[in-house]
Amino acid sequence: MEHLKEEVKFIKRFVGFHNMEKDMSAILAYIKSLQKAILQKLIRKSSPYAADIKNIQDKLVTLYNSQNKEGAVRISINDADLAKYVGIAGGESVYKSVGLIKRFIGFQGKLLDTNKKESFLKSVQKATITEDDPYFSKVQSIVDVLKKTNEGTVKVSDQELNGLKGILKGCGCKSLGRIYNTSDKELRRCKSKRYSDAPGKGACSHHKGVRKVKCKELNGIMTAQQVANMEYEKLLLTGKWKELIGQPAMNFDMMIFGQPGSGKSTFLISFAHYLASNFGNVLYVSGEEFNSAPLTEKIKQLPSIPTNLHFSQDVRNVYLKNYRFVIMDSITDLGIDLEAYKTLREKNPDTAFILILQTTKDGKFKGGKEWEHEVEIAGEVDGGVISIYKNRYGIKGSLNFFKS
Repeated sequence: MEHLKEEVKFIKRFVGFHNMEKDMSAILAYIKSLQKAILQKLIRKSSPYAADIKNIQDKLVTLYNSQNKEGAVRISINDADLAKYVGIAGGESVYKSVGLIKRFIGFQGKLLDTNKKESFLKSVQKATITEDDPYFSKVQSIVDVLKKTNEGTVKVSDQELNGLKGILKGCGCKSLGRIYNTSDKELRRCKSKRYSDAPGKGACSHHKGVRKVKCKELNGIMTAQQVANMEYEKLLLTGKWKELIGQPAMNFDMMIFGQPGSGKSTFLISFAHYLASNFGNVLYVSGEEFNSAPLTEKIKQLPSIPTNLHFSQDVRNVYLKNYRFVIMDSITDLGIDLEAYKTLREKNPDTAFILILQTTKDGKFKGGKEWEHEVEIAGEVDGGVISIYKNRYGIKGSLNFFKS
């Protein structure tokens, strides 16, 4: 059964009134139930939502007293209050519309191909959002915009975009990021909402790896200065890992390939250990070695066993948003083609993906050059040495991980 605080239940019910016609008898019943809960001290003045409850009660009492008691009235909650109440009631976890709005905002200013467009529209259809959802009309508007947009840049007015961003700001979708390994230091808030701002390694994490832009895009055109002002949250790798790939964005994606027995899995187990020990939850998806003696032996050889390093045989039934990093070994064994990966990436924009590709007899990786174009970092493993030959973040290092 759903376990919610009493005041949250009432706020959630009030959100359900938005853009709905309600009989005055239903409004009166809500007011009486609310006042009863207050009298019985199920809702207290010390509640963090006490001011919100009072605001809701005052509005409904005023509305009830001003209307014909035998009729019905359409209730509309202003955007700022609605976003706040949606956040209290559960935000994205309760209202599927919020997640769709978040994805749509991510399209702004970007080239939208047919596959991404169709994938989004299918997600809307699958979500089966009804008029009970407070942002039903917003999602309808988004669908209309996308249906009118052929391949090209998605663009809505600044006013509309700011309104959609306001929904996310109020609904709790920009909550704290996952807590990183604190190295036994006291947890505390970052001043500027960045992991790197915390005094002391791993003291906190607010960011989720999403690039932050400090500029206003005009009609899909950006000046050189605007591009120069763009920022992204870096994954602050250290030591040999920094020398290998530098400090990429938190949500980077990387592919590696190599002949059987070259050490691909050994490298990735070592990298997974480092990431889990320093930056957050890691999921290692192994289609071939899961629950096998070779995998057990590799884990035993690690200097320690992080509790937040997890393993799975399949990626499809796992809630990936619980993981900062997802390693897939291999794409072929897991039956994931390029289009399936793009969909996976789109649904989990804050996650870093590390992929193993199998090789053909002539030493090339399976799947074609499209994989290489899709990812930001690419490397080849040969005889226990990984060499990075593509890196959009500049560093093209090599590492003998059997000797390091």
